[in-house]
Amino acid sequence: MVTYLFLGVMLVVAANIWLVNFRRRTEASAPKSLAQEEVLARLALDHLLATTNGLLTSTRIVKVANRWFLSRQTTQVAQLRDLHSISWQVYTNPWMLLMGAALIGLYTPFGILLLMYALQTPIAAVGFQSHFLPSSWFSKVGLDAARSQVVFKSGLRDHYPQLQNLYEVGQTAWLRARHADAPDRTQAAEVAPAVSVVFYWTRVVWLAVLTVLVVASTQRILLGHVVLDHPIVGALYLGLPLAVTIIEGRRSGLWTALLTFLMLLAAKLPGGFLLGLVINDGFLHVGEAFGVLVTQLVVVWLGGLLHEKKTSLLPAELAILLVWPISLLVLDPGSIYSLRAVALIVLAAGVCRLLALTIPAALGSEWWAAAGRAVRHVVDLVWGPA
Repeated sequence: MVTYLFLGVMLVVAANIWLVNFRRRTEASAPKSLAQEEVLARLALDHLLATTNGLLTSTRIVKVANRWFLSRQTTQVAQLRDLHSISWQVYTNPWMLLMGAALIGLYTPFGILLLMYALQTPIAAVGFQSHFLPSSWFSKVGLDAARSQVVFKSGLRDHYPQLQNLYEVGQTAWLRARHADAPDRTQAAEVAPAVSVVFYWTRVVWLAVLTVLVVASTQRILLGHVVLDHPIVGALYLGLPLAVTIIEGRRSGLWTALLTFLMLLAAKLPGGFLLGLVINDGFLHVGEAFGVLVTQLVVVWLGGLLHEKKTSLLPAELAILLVWPISLLVLDPGSIYSLRAVALIVLAAGVCRLLALTIPAALGSEWWAAAGRAVRHVVDLVWGPA
């Protein structure tokens, strides 16, 4: 017991020392240029417990990286005239994918959220490669030259413009350093990295998925199970995808219908997920479950079509009133005569219009921006750049 207590105290002391060192080094880690150099670009990639500062001059590239863990600080310098290539990479974080897949079997809702975040937040990296040893040594024996590289990378979208600028300016500086006697060869590269085309889900889709997760989890805790025929939350489940369609169009609406359906299943079966579709009774029969998904997709498609037509006599909410009664006739013919089911469908149409009016106002508030920054910092704490 005394040994564990001593180890715990030492870990707390070490963590505090690492934090002090990290803060002090971060404040004084900006690389400086030499008198004969021209500063072309500076880079500052700030994460919660990791910072990376870069300096590109007319003659060299400098990287200073600070890490909280173990008080690690790394400085790399490469001369531009010694570089043989400058690379640009965009790829999905493999560790985040593996963690999301592992969480699918432990607690499915968190696993889905993590996989969503990983798929829409790839890592962007700029690399400056140079020969570690002269390439002629290796060419004599038929081997590739050993290489060293200075790499800047980040998984935060706020850092993408800095990385893209470093890539473009770096190519021009590198060509000038390698071909100083040939000014006509110093034009910037024609091919620039397309960071802006990276797939992502909008804030409205994220808000819809998180809302369904919270509501469905609360329903499971308080009522013991997740159902669609609840008079209040059932209307939210049915009306939310179409509300997103009205706000942002059919693409976001279709994604919302699919992801909120998966989140409902995840809240219903936090540990079993797809296996529960087969072994559970009631709502989670395979045919009924995917019948609900198909109905939501048809509602979104038809509602989006009505909304795009801007026809005042046929509002988008009409899709709920038309499609869901037909779906009930197929999935559960007896429920169509129930006043409860009819009231739920009508209420879902009203909730849809209410959400379409209130969600844009909520996303424009300061608390949503603060919550987004907090989530990014928590992710950085676990998956800071190497």
